[in-house]
Amino acid sequence: MGKKILIIEDDPSVRKMLEDKLKSSNFEVIIASDGDMAIQLFKKNKPALAIIDLIIPKKSGFQVIEEIRINLKSETPIIVLSNLDQPQDRETAMRLGVNEYIVKSNISLRDLMVSINQLIKEYTK
Repeated sequence: MGKKILIIEDDPSVRKMLEDKLKSSNFEVIIASDGDMAIQLFKKNKPALAIIDLIIPKKSGFQVIEEIRINLKSETPIIVLSNLDQPQDRETAMRLGVNEYIVKSNISLRDLMVSINQLIKEYTK
């Protein structure tokens, strides 16, 4: 099994698509469907990368990112995958320290895999 990737996504179809693609690329996949579960799983599993939706139950993706970056002091690469396409959402996420921001309607799984592999390679030296 390869490196661990935490998917934080409440939409079952998006979760399944990401999980299938990542598993077929030999990643170990951990799944959280809400913000509270995301923080618990992040602390427990110390993933190589996190893919975070911004609109999730219990804690928003923004709150999860803030928790990871500020409270946990983690530099784990974070890719935001969200339907939010407003400049202020992107700016807030980038200010909080995400590595990449992808709008779901523009997603290319091939490009996403390139980004994942590049970020993991860069941050796990």
